[in-house]
Amino acid sequence: MARSAAEIEGWLIQRISTMVRLPEASLDRNANFDTYALDSAKAMEMVGDLEQWLGTRIDPVAAWEHPSVAALAAHLAKPEEL
Repeated sequence: MARSAAEIEGWLIQRISTMVRLPEASLDRNANFDTYALDSAKAMEMVGDLEQWLGTRIDPVAAWEHPSVAALAAHLAKPEEL
């Protein structure tokens, strides 16, 4: 099931909030993941959970190539180009 960028952003904000123990409202969707001290292990855990939620495989480097909630959500919401 395809998800919108807004749905993916909401999931990412909720997940990061839980991981770093900050209120969701304090997270900036345009801030780099490093801002919230998401090291590579935490980022990989987040991507693995996101894969399960989306029901699709995500390139392991996606979080580094698209290093913010907004960028990653927009990337993942794009339909595959033919």
